[in-house]
Amino acid sequence: MKVLTTEQVVKNIKEFLNNQGVRIYKVDVAEIDEESVLIRVYTNVRSVKKGLELSERIWKEVIPDEKFSILIYPSK
Repeated sequence: MKVLTTEQVVKNIKEFLNNQGVRIYKVDVAEIDEESVLIRVYTNVRSVKKGLELSERIWKEVIPDEKFSILIYPSK
C-alpha cells in the first residue's frame, strides 16, 4: 500500500475539488496524533448535504486511508 504524506493528500484534495468546480478559500490541517490527521477545507459550497457528499467522495476516491479525515465547510 502506498503511504501518502499530508502534503500529497492536500494537493490531491485541491485538485479533486478544482475539477468539481469548487472554489477553495482555506485549508487547515490538524495532526491529532501520529495516526490521524484532520483536514478542514473552507469552500464556496453552501449546502451541508453537498459538502458531505464531496467529503465522502474524496475519502473513497482520493484518500482511501483511515489516517486522514476531511470536513468541508462553507467559507464565512
